[in-house]
Amino acid sequence: MERALDRALPLLKPGKSLQFLVLPAGLDPDDIIQKQSKQAFADLLKTAKPCIQAFWEINTAGKDISTPERMAKLQDDILKKCETITNPIVAELYKKQMNKKLWALKNTKNKSKIKLQPIIAPQKNTFEGRMLVAYILTFPELAGQFLEQIMNLKVSEPFLATILNNVIPQVAENPDISREELCNQLTDKDKLFLKAELEILKDKDIFVATNEFKELLNFWQNKSAEEELETALKEYENNPTEEGWNNIMRLKQNL
Repeated sequence: MERALDRALPLLKPGKSLQFLVLPAGLDPDDIIQKQSKQAFADLLKTAKPCIQAFWEINTAGKDISTPERMAKLQDDILKKCETITNPIVAELYKKQMNKKLWALKNTKNKSKIKLQPIIAPQKNTFEGRMLVAYILTFPELAGQFLEQIMNLKVSEPFLATILNNVIPQVAENPDISREELCNQLTDKDKLFLKAELEILKDKDIFVATNEFKELLNFWQNKSAEEELETALKEYENNPTEEGWNNIMRLKQNL
């Protein structure tokens, strides 16, 4: 089915898509109708999958995402496949949907890992954490522009992590989402907690905000790398392996 999908992707256009149906081994539609019935084939047709669902399942089936490098490889492969769609509108929408699914996949993986092996204790919420969230809420276009970098952040601040998990998928799905729509994802308690930061940013020029956000994002990328290194060191202490040591060396080079 993967070859069929690869041939189909360049043909996708606005309003025109395909569905994928897996037939029983060794049978074609005529065989099913002759050996069973037209109704049996009609029932089978109801199990056909939309192209985008088949795209996701084919490209993620059996893939190892146990390390950041392997997750990055999966993301790179999927987004490159999206680029084979010749229609730019459809290609961009596929990328947005895949980014959303990748975010959810990564988030599920990280939640499972933290639950099973809580190496880094949650930290108290900092001013830098609240400001990062406030920038994303006030300027959703910045979140869309730097979506991949935000998705790769590993944070231990519970409030920041919760907000990112709730808000970033909304940006991935709809990059044109408004400030008001994004803020509606927050509880009243969250809005009150961020009141001062949101007030600071409400009238800020987008050019100034972009430069400030880049600096703040860089701060969090460094902080995430430090936390990831700390986790890797503790994992290595508990289970020294060559892969673990190589991961430590890679993380140190990135600092």
